[in-house]
Amino acid sequence: MLSILQLVRYSSMLLLILLIITQNPKGEGFSAFNPTINYLGSTRNTESLLSNITWGLVLIFLASTIFLASIDI
Repeated sequence: MLSILQLVRYSSMLLLILLIITQNPKGEGFSAFNPTINYLGSTRNTESLLSNITWGLVLIFLASTIFLASIDI
């Protein structure tokens, strides 16, 4: 079980890094890579989805880290 939880933590960490890199703080965001990409109908929807996924992964990462720290591995 601990190895599965560690795998979840490391996977969420790597996905967080990738998602944060794709989000541009200057307002261009995902459209900076290709302005014609419209995965969900508009760039705003894609940015919103990426933001929600990022926050979800943050919560998963924090919860798994706190749980692993509480059992002292």
